[in-house]
Amino acid sequence: MGRKYIKLLEAYLHDLRRHYAHPNRVLYYDDVVVVYLLAFFNPALRSLRCIEDASQAPGLRGHLSVKAVCKSTLSDANELFDPAHLEGLIAHLRADLPDLGRHDPELETLLNQVQIVDGSFFRLAADVAWAIPQSNRSGKTSAQVRLNCQMCLKTGLPSGISISGLGDGGEGKAAMAMLAPGQLYLFDAGVMSFAYLKAIQACDSHFLCCLSGSVNFAPFLMAPSPLTEQDQAAGVISDVIGQFPGASKSHPPREVVREVKVKYTDRQGQVQTLRLLTDLLDLPAHRIAELYRYRWQIELF
Repeated sequence: MGRKYIKLLEAYLHDLRRHYAHPNRVLYYDDVVVVYLLAFFNPALRSLRCIEDASQAPGLRGHLSVKAVCKSTLSDANELFDPAHLEGLIAHLRADLPDLGRHDPELETLLNQVQIVDGSFFRLAADVAWAIPQSNRSGKTSAQVRLNCQMCLKTGLPSGISISGLGDGGEGKAAMAMLAPGQLYLFDAGVMSFAYLKAIQACDSHFLCCLSGSVNFAPFLMAPSPLTEQDQAAGVISDVIGQFPGASKSHPPREVVREVKVKYTDRQGQVQTLRLLTDLLDLPAHRIAELYRYRWQIELF
């Protein structure tokens, strides 16, 4: 998978060969980029040994200037070859993208403000005191840490990274330390907390998140916003404004917020409903649904 993309990069790959030229060198920068690119598209290639084996297969070997990419040599290349030389390649590819500012300036303006937030658990080689204990289905407890990541959608790069262990609080608390004004934060129900929502609004930013079924929302006693053909085409089935009902322990934000329900089909082919919560009250409902799809970019990252 992915060999067709190598043809798009042939000209730039040729330019990479001149970097780190040496009479004794056999493996060049362009070969390294090719094997890593194809490893990205093929989930089975997840180690240097697997890449070495695959490099000798006819389908991959035809794109390389060496008979095999040895794992030890590739490991040395990882340290030697500066990835900064790929910035020109990225700029070259971006220049070929459609001009979003011309086709949809409103969407481009919104996407340039987007910060996507998520947290992922990683197991440790050994149990340590500061790790978060997690139990599996069999009841066995193992130690894990959580990587908290905030990614800038415009650049595709992390704008905040932290690691949490036992006693550090949930994903929302970790995300609060990375807030900045003038941003639009996308996150799922696992990150959502009332304290995080209030902190986002306090720093003059906005949020768009998924709302779990256990969170109550009280729409105002008025007719829901009418749905346009674009809204319905985007799967929107409801668009209402309201507030969180008051509670003595949870302390929800008291500002007016908006709930947009979107219908979608899950991986099993079942129709499901997604509850989206935002303080963006003036955007069309289909735009809200469209924006939230970009949250998946942090999962790919």
